[in-house]
Amino acid sequence: MSGLQSLLDHAQDDAATSDSTLAGLDGDLRANPPTAPDTPAPDHYRIRTFAEWKTHAPTTAQPPVTSEPASTPPTALTPGQNLALPEEAWEGLTIAFRFGGADADLTLFLTDAQGRVASDQDFVFYNQPSAAQGAARLLGKEIHGTRTVERAAVHLAALPEHVQRMTIVINMDVDTGLTCGALTHAELDIGCVTATWTFQPPSDPAIRAMVIAELYRHRSPDGQPVWKLRAVGQGWADGLDGLARAHGVHVG
Repeated sequence: MSGLQSLLDHAQDDAATSDSTLAGLDGDLRANPPTAPDTPAPDHYRIRTFAEWKTHAPTTAQPPVTSEPASTPPTALTPGQNLALPEEAWEGLTIAFRFGGADADLTLFLTDAQGRVASDQDFVFYNQPSAAQGAARLLGKEIHGTRTVERAAVHLAALPEHVQRMTIVINMDVDTGLTCGALTHAELDIGCVTATWTFQPPSDPAIRAMVIAELYRHRSPDGQPVWKLRAVGQGWADGLDGLARAHGVHVG
């Protein structure tokens, strides 16, 4: 009995010690309650639908797609029609004469308001492809199949003040003796970064040089300076020589 009594005595001591330890732990838990998770723990074994998988599926990064600005269809002009050019045209204007059937050349006259050049230096043609320090210049010809295109570049804002008008001319190759009636698919395109205009000159067998269009200074109703474009389509029977004399160019 003494052994049993000793065992009971020690068990009571251990219980008291355990109760004290548990009581302390319980107090600590009350003082520092565990923080509840914001979201439930993920269930890695849950079956997901295809739509959910597709939504969260990793994707390969793609470079941003840049699109070219949409090209605006050219505005067709009729003989005698004129319009005010946008300001963008002052900084850069491209002229392209497209044709087939025979050879022809693009020519520019930089004149005063009366259509006369200040000097022979204001005459731009195949033997003098630039004027006004490059503000008006020919860019050469290119052959595309059965057709030819000759281009010119004009910087209206850089033209000297004495140039009030620029006359855009085509003239037939003098060695062939052909007239403008020999040209096929003849078309003049004038454009800037925001707009393009096109004009189809008449096929006239009686002339060898033709004024296709003019660029000229003008004053708007509120007095602001503007550049205007006019389609013409009229010519000279005696070709480039007669046209040059009419614009004040000395022809030897």
